Amino acid sequence: LGVLYAICITLVQLFQVHWKALMEYLAPPSSEVMPECVNDPKYGTHMMINITSTAGTDNHTTKLNLHCVVSGSEHNPTMLLLHGFPEFWYSWRHQILHFQDKYRVIAVDQRGYNTSDKLPNVADYQKMHLENDVKGVLDYFDCSSCTLVAHDWGGSIAYGFYVRYPSMVDKLIVNNCPYGTVLQKALKSTYSQLWKSSYMFLFQIPFVAEWILTRFDCRFIDIAFQSIKTMTAEERKAFKANLLYKNALRSMLNWYRATFRYPGPPRPVDDSVFTTKDFLLLWGESDRAFDMSVAHKTKEKFPNSKLVTFPGVSHWVQQEVPEKVNR
Repeated sequence: LGVLYAICITLVQLFQVHWKALMEYLAPPSSEVMPECVNDPKYGTHMMINITSTAGTDNHTTKLNLHCVVSGSEHNPTMLLLHGFPEFWYSWRHQILHFQDKYRVIAVDQRGYNTSDKLPNVADYQKMHLENDVKGVLDYFDCSSCTLVAHDWGGSIAYGFYVRYPSMVDKLIVNNCPYGTVLQKALKSTYSQLWKSSYMFLFQIPFVAEWILTRFDCRFIDIAFQSIKTMTAEERKAFKANLLYKNALRSMLNWYRATFRYPGPPRPVDDSVFTTKDFLLLWGESDRAFDMSVAHKTKEKFPNSKLVTFPGVSHWVQQEVPEKVNR
């Protein structure tokens, strides 16, 4: 017993000594250097805005600093752009240039991304809080309504915001993101969608997911965006810097972790807004994250919606074929 006790004590001591080193090894590298392409003044004015939103398991009110890029006259109608994972405001660069003459375009870095605030707890990234961020942005700009354009995770937040605040959305345009209940049903009944969403399970593992996605100079970004043939090496570096800025990747992954850990009590959802208002769903058919069936199921659920598909186009539709999306 004495020998066993000594071995146990030794193992505990070794664990304590090397725990910090292990965590440092698993932690993603950090970088605060963003390529010059994101600072081009043609995209608009960079702003850090302070909004009122919510956080935590108790849904307490909090102040939050979000970075955004604003372009176009404040007298124009507002267009709010919500990016997905692993993007940031720059994923809308083509849309900003196209619409800035007719709209006041606001491309926001959502909670946890790029230089926006990174709250410490997984519970701070529950979907309801992210929807409240959208209202906080519109309130900051004293905007009563907007054209809401979203992609991927941003689409999920846009759907929820649209249901909760229909009067604040003049028009909804979603790129490659199914409606929430449609995706939930597909994960239970469609093997192809479950397979395509399997990466979400990897994202639940703290430290390990961050370590994998940042290895080999964030090779993950090169692989993810390989279908965007017009993306330059400097632009790829921008998306890598977005992951690495003050360990933003951990906050970005917390969106997925909060979905699994804090589904929350069922909220009464009135989908009737989708039967009384039109919305546009744009979809790249070669999406490796979402099965084509969930696009059609979203269309079936909301007959007033219009589904426009792009054969041979991947998940990153607004970056890959901006000239078609911007129509």
